Amino acid sequence: MAVRVASTPKTKTKKISATLPAHVHERLEEAAAWRGVALSEFLVDAAVREAEQVIERERIIRLSQEDAKLIFSLMKNPPPPNAAMKKAMQTHKRLTRDS
Repeated sequence: MAVRVASTPKTKTKKISATLPAHVHERLEEAAAWRGVALSEFLVDAAVREAEQVIERERIIRLSQEDAKLIFSLMKNPPPPNAAMKKAMQTHKRLTRDS
């Protein structure tokens, strides 16, 4: 599945330059040829797919069922605030009073 990056005459573009060992360049050219696309299109497609995976891994928190149950339980029945939390709430109230 190829990721298509829309480009219109008004779309701003930026250039990326990379220096690669010859054997890596040859390998990438071969893979692009197998896909029937230009090397630059192959590289952009691969980079966008990898970027999406990295962003998804960083943004999404995966929990076990046990962990999720604990979090939902704490949300339904939160523990009473401790001294540090009370101090933080007072500081917040003081800092946002004039807002």
